[in-house]
Amino acid sequence: MSDSVQIIGLTAALLTSVSMIPQAIKSIRYHQYKELSMVTYSFLVSGVILWIIYGVIQQDWPVILANSIAFIPTSLILILKLKNK
Repeated sequence: MSDSVQIIGLTAALLTSVSMIPQAIKSIRYHQYKELSMVTYSFLVSGVILWIIYGVIQQDWPVILANSIAFIPTSLILILKLKNK
């Protein structure tokens, strides 16, 4: 794989991984969980876990890294949603 393809993959991984952080911060700061969809976050966390497994099997570091980072805010939001149900 060329360096430019690897850079594109890592950049995409970074952008998609950090995309959930603002939602997590806002939810925690303002204790706003009611409007968040339990189904959406359940699917999202499940998908992220499956992407991590896939990345490990394929030894694809951008996929592993991106989804490991994304797992933190998405699972945190899901946990807080469940806790404040």
